[in-house]
Amino acid sequence: MDHDGEREAAARLGAEASGAARGGFTPAAFVDDALFADFLAAETAALGELERDILKGEDPERLEAATAAVKRRVHTMKGEAALVGAADVATFCHALEDFLGASGLVPDLTDRLLEATDWLAGALTAYGRRQLPTPSAADAIARLSLDRPTDGAEPARPVAAPLPSGRSLPAAPGVGPATVRVSLPRVDQLVEAIGELITVEAALKHSPELAGRRSGRLCDTLAQLGKVSRDLQDIGLRIRMVPLLSTFHKLARLVRDQSRKHGKDVRLTLQGEGIELDRGVVEQLGEPLAHLVRNAIDHGIEGRRERVAAGKSETGQLAITAFHEGGNIAIQIDDDGRGLDRRAIAARAVAQNLVSPTQAAGLTDAEVDDLIFAPGLSTASAVTDTSGRGLGMDIVRRAVVALRGSLSVRSRPGRGTTIKLLVPLTLAVMNGTVVAVGRERFVLPTLAVIESLRPAPAALATWAGRHDMLHLRGEVVPLLWLGSWLGVQDYVTEVTRALCVVVECRGRRVGLVVDDVVSQQPTVIRSLGPTFEGQALLSGAVILADGLVALIVNLDAVTAWAAGAFNSATDHSRGSQAWTPPRTLG
Repeated sequence: MDHDGEREAAARLGAEASGAARGGFTPAAFVDDALFADFLAAETAALGELERDILKGEDPERLEAATAAVKRRVHTMKGEAALVGAADVATFCHALEDFLGASGLVPDLTDRLLEATDWLAGALTAYGRRQLPTPSAADAIARLSLDRPTDGAEPARPVAAPLPSGRSLPAAPGVGPATVRVSLPRVDQLVEAIGELITVEAALKHSPELAGRRSGRLCDTLAQLGKVSRDLQDIGLRIRMVPLLSTFHKLARLVRDQSRKHGKDVRLTLQGEGIELDRGVVEQLGEPLAHLVRNAIDHGIEGRRERVAAGKSETGQLAITAFHEGGNIAIQIDDDGRGLDRRAIAARAVAQNLVSPTQAAGLTDAEVDDLIFAPGLSTASAVTDTSGRGLGMDIVRRAVVALRGSLSVRSRPGRGTTIKLLVPLTLAVMNGTVVAVGRERFVLPTLAVIESLRPAPAALATWAGRHDMLHLRGEVVPLLWLGSWLGVQDYVTEVTRALCVVVECRGRRVGLVVDDVVSQQPTVIRSLGPTFEGQALLSGAVILADGLVALIVNLDAVTAWAAGAFNSATDHSRGSQAWTPPRTLG
């Protein structure tokens, strides 16, 4: 089968198609904007289900159920499209229904059926712009040979929209009388208002005017206010929650296309699709996960001959799993491929001046593995349309860091690679640990805080005459003065008089030296203005209970810089060029 030709046809039928050449689209007279928006939303969701059912048909054990589900979905889509006047979709679905009736859902036809869903997706996109789909339904039917069933079934004919008489659009699956569609801006306004309520409630609790006037009734009222605020916060966040189901099943299509493109057999296992995250987080995870899947198939999983020679099954295994970890969501991508070639990675990093030869010789396996996320680094021998430029993994890291998440990699030569993403449930609210540095206040994500302690002199050491280190239960942790790093004045400079807050990010631990730990509290995250644009030290701001603004420290930048400074200091003690600290805010 000519898969390249089929993919080119799919691209022509895809969502980028514009209906400008065929003129505009107008729904049926009785269909208003709200009803048509409901139609588009329902059919887009149904199209995702249709694609999943088509892919299920490749499993012989699920073929019968998948065939029935596909036919049912196509029939329903045809009727709903005809009702709102979407004649192209109705006609195309009728042809697809005839084709399925004659040929059935068999693995040999999966490519053609997936291309049919590509055209439907493009048609819905065109309708959303009030344009007719291009190519037309008739052209798409001819290109995909849906008008030539093998069983002598009746050829497709145009389906006219019936004239309604008090009828309404059939409800989409999962949309019943108890469901109300609300625009995302309204949801965002609600969540923002709840955040303001939390801030006001915290300010009221810590108000000095009420400190000396506490009565039993007042304390009970404040406690009840706190409970109501937390309940509202939970409700507001749940409104924005969506499951990972749609994102995961888009990856199933990607795995199938990429494995066929590279001539590899890959079996995909999905777990945790029902786990819910903030809609904003889910939307931003799609592209990083796609990069990781393409990378696993292109670089990780071997071809059939290589796998057999290594004593493995011809079919590669790729697993994508989501699960709760602490207050975050972990998404793990496992493959049973060849693993990372650490020698090639280190050599490439030296060639691109990412590390010095001396540094490369002293890197641990974990540190070499982490180099795959460096911008521009690639061990591919040739540039293809999916790899070779060294951009994909850097894009993944940047996207995850933008979500206040972390990324780790673990590889076993000859056995495979595991990449783990850790992301927050929501981007709106964070439990923060407020620390004092001089006269300033800063916020650390509480989930990243391991412990806080006042270091004993015997636990301190100096590395290469430059860096203070802390011996913590057999582990050596680099210390970083937050006041110096952020350009704060009048902070405590004697470590034995200060507090050390041990944080962990990307598998690295760093001891942040601060004056004091003030409190822990839920905080509503605000974005930074243009004043702080272009810096990586801070990731946001919060309003504290006393009304003051505190900046959120970007722990990913902290731990990455501390590790780099430590390695540079090691190199410096051996005669290499000295390291330079990052730009401060002072």
